[in-house]
Amino acid sequence: MPISVTGTSTASEHWHQVMRGIPAASGCSRRHSAGFTLIELMVVALIIGITLTYVVVTFNRNVDEDVQTEAQRLGALITLAAQESVLHSSQHALEFGLDSYKFLILNEGQWQAPADDDMLRERELPQGISLELYLEGHEFSFEDEATAEDEEGEVQSVGPRAFMLSSGEMSPFEVELWHEDGEARFVVKAGITGKVERNRLDRDSVVRARGFTLLEVMVALAVIAFGLGAVITEASRNISNASLLQDKTLAHWVATNKVIEKQVANAWPSAGEEKGDVEMAGREWFWTVKVIDTLDERVKRMDVEVRTDADSERPVAKVISYLGQPT
Repeated sequence: MPISVTGTSTASEHWHQVMRGIPAASGCSRRHSAGFTLIELMVVALIIGITLTYVVVTFNRNVDEDVQTEAQRLGALITLAAQESVLHSSQHALEFGLDSYKFLILNEGQWQAPADDDMLRERELPQGISLELYLEGHEFSFEDEATAEDEEGEVQSVGPRAFMLSSGEMSPFEVELWHEDGEARFVVKAGITGKVERNRLDRDSVVRARGFTLLEVMVALAVIAFGLGAVITEASRNISNASLLQDKTLAHWVATNKVIEKQVANAWPSAGEEKGDVEMAGREWFWTVKVIDTLDERVKRMDVEVRTDADSERPVAKVISYLGQPT
């Protein structure tokens, strides 16, 4: 069966690798064994955080729209009940429950549900939506609901009520609606004159009350990671430079001392090399003095090298000086 040139070359290269004892794809295995770097992990975490944030924001936007619709419905129904009270010279009441509300009408001294009025029927709040009720500026606790007996003598709980009178006046109250997975709060507020207002609370105040979003936390962690990395790198560089500068300064002092020793000795050294060690600043330094003849027989060159390690090829400091023949 014919074999293509490409297939033959690949098989041949693989065979030669096996014969030479080189494992195939060794670079790939080394890369996998090395794992991921910190920057790769931070980038992946940031991408995941941004993706999850967009999903959460989209979901929150949908549930906030549901709350807004419920707040608009409640405000419209309150306005409708107030108008019917004025037009029909009747008295209406709005009774709140923990997750529901209903309208009542005063009929023969008793509060009853309006007959044949589908608009003012009892309504349950959608799942996940909650309300807070404020009467005369104070939050009402639904745990303190009163009780009353109906016509059949059964005990029923009576929720807080706001009254809409035939004169157009209304019990002032305020209702806040929100979703447990949302970010916004919507307020339905009724005044004593019968004016009904619907507002949305400032989103910034809600965010401050609930803390930071996932995206904000991820961005902050990324900034902190990069910032700390730069600070640590710069600090390490400064420490290294300070240590190097200290070594050079002390080594230069050692070399200068050897030059002064040779100068005050008032001796005429021969060309050659001399080694030794000395202690300075609690550390041991190794010096080498090389005496070199110059073109002038009355002048000799002296090279002094100082090291922190006797076997080091590179000196920490080097001083070149010249000695004149004593007279």
